[in-house]
Amino acid sequence: MGNCSIGKDALQNIMRNIENANEKADNINLEIARQDEVITRSKEKTKDVQSELKKAGAYLRYFARQVYTDKILMGLILLCTIAMIVIIILKIVRKENFTTVNDVVNAVNNR
Repeated sequence: MGNCSIGKDALQNIMRNIENANEKADNINLEIARQDEVITRSKEKTKDVQSELKKAGAYLRYFARQVYTDKILMGLILLCTIAMIVIIILKIVRKENFTTVNDVVNAVNNR
């Protein structure tokens, strides 16, 4: 009978160990499921951020093109203004038949 009680005790210890192992496995499975959910949400947020970055990049390119267009227009306006000033000066010079730059400067200062 002594061997039988030792065998039962050993069997009960094994059963407790199995139950503890099953309980730990269940806890580990729950933790893995929680972490998987966190990873899935992180992936979704990352995709959203990537989408927003693409949109922001497109807006930046659009605004950069607008700025470059504005600079080109400003340059053209400046060139037109300089051309008009040169034309006016040439008209004055031809009208009064100046021969040197000093004659032009003196004429402009005298007016």
